[in-house]
Amino acid sequence: MRILFIVNPTAGRGTAAKKLPKLEKLLESKGVDHQLLQTTGPGDAQQFAQERRNDFDLVTVFGGDGTMNEVLNGLVDGSTPMAVMPIGTGNDFVRSARLPMKLEPALDNLLNGKPRICDLGVFNGQRHFINVVGIGFDAYANIESRKIKRLKGTAVYVVAVFKTLRQWSAVPMKIEMDDNEIDDHSYLTCIANGWSVGGGLSLAPDAHLQDGLFDVCHVADISSGKIVWNFPTPCIWTVRSSMGRTKFLKWRSFPTASPSGTGERGNHRENSGVTADGCCGAALFPRLHSGENP
Repeated sequence: MRILFIVNPTAGRGTAAKKLPKLEKLLESKGVDHQLLQTTGPGDAQQFAQERRNDFDLVTVFGGDGTMNEVLNGLVDGSTPMAVMPIGTGNDFVRSARLPMKLEPALDNLLNGKPRICDLGVFNGQRHFINVVGIGFDAYANIESRKIKRLKGTAVYVVAVFKTLRQWSAVPMKIEMDDNEIDDHSYLTCIANGWSVGGGLSLAPDAHLQDGLFDVCHVADISSGKIVWNFPTPCIWTVRSSMGRTKFLKWRSFPTASPSGTGERGNHRENSGVTADGCCGAALFPRLHSGENP
């Protein structure tokens, strides 16, 4: 088996670069036929995957959720499978798939494990995702987490959540699903193919990567004080929240204000409030469906 490793050296606040020599030693000791390609900026991972996928039996991500999403989108029209060795900050897809988190077990799994077919979602008819799409608070906290440089792991998301509390408030939103419609204010909406967000927190604990459905968590509104009081227990998200399951979802938000830049709470523009698999995106009318195979 010939394996392409797409490496994001900046993943995990530089952890990937530090662990790369160990990976190379392990690959040499096991006699793995492989090639390593390192990214230097956004878009590289997708381009590498798309251009080189037919030359390899397996394409492996050595990075985090953002790198994984790029590789996924580079493979989605082909037949080459994807593996992930998690070196990112949150590693939420790997958590949702219950794959090994440590370097050596992860390598053993991709060399000896059995492949699984997972559902995919498509965002605005063009961008695919495999774990979650976050809208509102969840997405903005993810974006804020990228500004935090001195922490690693779940601690990054905890700090980002508390930073976001000062800046985010619910916005009017209309959400259409297979057999349900929500027309309400939304503080947070999570379209979950997998269960893990924010480094192991769960807004949709029953989400499954292979059931052909999205689990949708919609939180109409919640006070900052209640989030602080209960964080990080899942019960905070049951306050004025609703859950649904669907194969199709369409939403439209109606922002009423922009952030003032003075720390006052405001409704941020839409292109600041949507992420897919940890990647920033913008959409007014996303159409999402599951059941596609990578």
